Amino acid sequence: MLTPWQYIEIERNAERKSEYYAGEMFEMAGANEAHGLISGNLLALLHTRLRRSACRPFVSDLRVNVPATGLYTYPDIVVASASTSSSTQKPIRYSTPSSSPRSYPRPPKPMTAAASSNTIGPSRT
Repeated sequence: MLTPWQYIEIERNAERKSEYYAGEMFEMAGANEAHGLISGNLLALLHTRLRRSACRPFVSDLRVNVPATGLYTYPDIVVASASTSSSTQKPIRYSTPSSSPRSYPRPPKPMTAAASSNTIGPSRT
């Protein structure tokens, strides 16, 4: 059983991304071509729509922590206010459906925007 801090330390040095839930790490599967195309199209649309706002879309390289569940994950796209520090941001998460089953219990990723109280953690380096 890992603590969130142990997970973050392991993740910083890992070659592949992993998610964290309930004390366990779960290696993330790679995306297929359709997944990449949908995510790319959504990112382009959001970038255009948010151009004159204080919000910015980010790709799946940003780790997001969901305090209500303790989940650390990499959503396909995160929209966050550019004027807020990374430890207090409340991003909107966007995800495309995945063909790979999850090996831990959690709600399915939404296709549409859903406001949340998530905070962005430090990304892998």
